[in-house]
Amino acid sequence: GANDRFNVISFKEEITQFSAVSVPATRENKAAAQLFLAELSPGGSTDVYEVFHTVIQKPCLMKPSYVVLISDGNPTRGVKDSSYIIDSINRMNDGERAIFSYSGGWNVNRYLLDFIAYRNRGWAEHAKERDRIDEGLQILYDKVKDPILVNVRYRFSGIPDDAIYPKTLPDF
Repeated sequence: GANDRFNVISFKEEITQFSAVSVPATRENKAAAQLFLAELSPGGSTDVYEVFHTVIQKPCLMKPSYVVLISDGNPTRGVKDSSYIIDSINRMNDGERAIFSYSGGWNVNRYLLDFIAYRNRGWAEHAKERDRIDEGLQILYDKVKDPILVNVRYRFSGIPDDAIYPKTLPDF
């Protein structure tokens, strides 16, 4: 949209950002981001924990604010324990941003990707065929691009807190 902002962050051996801050979604910025993406290459090691530490520390410039993690979910550098990564990201984010994850292929850590998204007001999508990843990513984008309700809350009485799921509602 005309008032949207975005950024692209690559995480392999090091974290590389398209921009130091989120930028307006102008035609020029989108074209520059496409060039940034075209220069990326597959391979190398990934540090899922460190990239989230970097992203979550940045202030939200607008609401809603979403993070879309596109990864195989296999950390090969830094913190590798999936449960620790999920709990840490949940604590760092504290519900501030909805996190969506997207992956493709067969060698994917669905546990990590699904629970990062679930615990942070988002959901995970997965393309089984690697050559269809772009189609699935477009579908995910179409689902999240126009939220109707944000920061939805609910209240129950007479039911124990541990019997209510999800604990935090996603945007609709």
